[in-house]
Amino acid sequence: MENAQRITWVIGDIEGFYIDFNTQTIGFGSKETHLEFLQSQLLFYMLTIPSGYVTIREISDSPELFSINLSKYISEIKKKSLNLVQPSF
Repeated sequence: MENAQRITWVIGDIEGFYIDFNTQTIGFGSKETHLEFLQSQLLFYMLTIPSGYVTIREISDSPELFSINLSKYISEIKKKSLNLVQPSF
């Protein structure tokens, strides 16, 4: 993950939500949670592909991600993200 950065939402209902690829964390408000290395890699990959749509075939072409269970990893990222923002709604 070269030149990894931090992405922060600046408008909308989840203003302040962030993804920090350097520290492998996501956060919202005063709460923060850690992402596993491959979860962080997958999230970075998904956010940087031009089409915005990820298939298992595309993941298998990535040397870091070829062996992951795509649906499981997406589900875990989603669960961690929702646990951060859900109490605010």
